[in-house]
Amino acid sequence: MDGHPHTDPSHPPGCLVISAAVNCGPGSADVQESLRRLREAGKAAIAERIAGDVAAGRLPEDTDVGALATFYAGVLQGISTQARDGAGREELERVADLAMLAWPAGDGDRGGPGPDDAERPGRAD
Repeated sequence: MDGHPHTDPSHPPGCLVISAAVNCGPGSADVQESLRRLREAGKAAIAERIAGDVAAGRLPEDTDVGALATFYAGVLQGISTQARDGAGREELERVADLAMLAWPAGDGDRGGPGPDDAERPGRAD
């Protein structure tokens, strides 16, 4: 992938699902609710993945799945808003790297990005 969907100049910046609801007026309650459900589904998918990693022993048993999913959903929403406001890919990747410092240690790790993360395709280091 050449560009990140939030910052690719061939697309509008940010994320429609995240930014549209904050731009809706009072007469758009049905649209706001639909977008809220989409955001909740995204957070639920994050929580499902985290819970799977806890069950598989990759994350500690005492991981607060709901709080961690809410945190990372919030980070993604913030990244989208920052992209809409003009933040570039490198800046947003630094935000993501900092957010990964909150990732719970598991399997002998201390949390945060591991050595294999530097080799991700499209990674700009």
